[in-house]
Amino acid sequence: MVAFVCHQIDYICRRIASNPQKQAKWKLWATELKYTGKGLIGGYGIRWNITYDCRQQAYDGRKVIKFLLENEDERLAGKSAKDHYFKLYKLTFKEWEEINNLNGTLKYSLELTKQMEGDGPKLAMVLYEYSRVLNFLEKKKVSAILTALKLMFYPMIVVTNKYIELAINCDPVVLATLLHPAWRMKLFHKQFESHVPRITNMILEIFQARDVYLKSLQPETPPVNPQSNANGEAANLPFDSDGDEFNFYPQDSQAIEVNTELERYNNRNFPLDKKRCLL
Repeated sequence: MVAFVCHQIDYICRRIASNPQKQAKWKLWATELKYTGKGLIGGYGIRWNITYDCRQQAYDGRKVIKFLLENEDERLAGKSAKDHYFKLYKLTFKEWEEINNLNGTLKYSLELTKQMEGDGPKLAMVLYEYSRVLNFLEKKKVSAILTALKLMFYPMIVVTNKYIELAINCDPVVLATLLHPAWRMKLFHKQFESHVPRITNMILEIFQARDVYLKSLQPETPPVNPQSNANGEAANLPFDSDGDEFNFYPQDSQAIEVNTELERYNNRNFPLDKKRCLL
């Protein structure tokens, strides 16, 4: 039913948009009815966002379309549908409202698509946005239970769940989500609790592998200073130091050595060395 209504609207819009005479009549009736919205465009189904705009502008100008259809019916009264410019198509108030409800659902998808296709890093937002889409569709499914759109939401939910499963099993998506300061592990615990053990193990493996790699980059232990004493300790030589007066982060001999500047920064582990270098 909804598919045929969409077909009728698409056909009517194409017929008006492609005929200068009908466009002139559209403008005339739009002025008469004080309609100041956009004119009609032909949605040919090539791009769904164009089709959405076509149907939305048709819904906004539905009163003008109604007058054009009625005038055509009066002019060709008694003739067959093949002679009728609009094939005797008619649209009821209920059918227009079904299109409006359909457009309300598609508008959310269209705005989300534009947002996710924009410039900037979006990978960390994939799981969050998919969760919102699924929640939106579940609510729409309940509210549309008594409408012609009720059959539309089940396959949409199935497809959304499919892509959520692909995303949650994609390591780059998981890592990007983890590193987002708004999510960390919180989003996984809230929306994907069953995946938390696997994600935790994966993150540990990645960080351990990174730790091994960073250790492999460290230089070999330097040779013993010939000016050190028998115990390997440096002799009391003069150096350009004012003592520990400004050593706000002295080296903790009991602390576990860390291997990355980021860890040292987070732990505030920056003791001053002999050259007064923090890093």
